[in-house]
Amino acid sequence: MLESGDMTNPSLDKLFKISEALECTIADLAGEPKTVVREDPPWEIPDSLREFAKRKKREGDPLKDEELKSLAHMQYRGKRPQTIEDWAYVYEFLKRTFGGRK
Repeated sequence: MLESGDMTNPSLDKLFKISEALECTIADLAGEPKTVVREDPPWEIPDSLREFAKRKKREGDPLKDEELKSLAHMQYRGKRPQTIEDWAYVYEFLKRTFGGRK
C-alpha cells in the first residue's frame, strides 16, 4: 500500500518494521538527515587549564573529571580564561557559588 501510494501516513510501528527489514533508520525512510548522538563529545583542554589541574593535583586537591570537563567548556563572550590564575579564579568562583564539590 505504501509503494502504490494507497497509504500515505503509516504508523510508527510500520515504519520501524520497514526500517529494520531494510537495515536503515526511520530518518532514512523519511529522507531526514541522520542525527549522531555521542556519549562523550570530544573536548579540548587548554594548556593553561591542564597546568591548573596539575597544580591542584600536586596540592592534594585534584579536579574531578567532570570538573575538568566543565571548566574546559567554560567561555564568557566567546573567550576562555588564559592563565592558570584565571582558571583558579573561575574554579573558586564556581565552587563558592554552587556550594562546593560533591
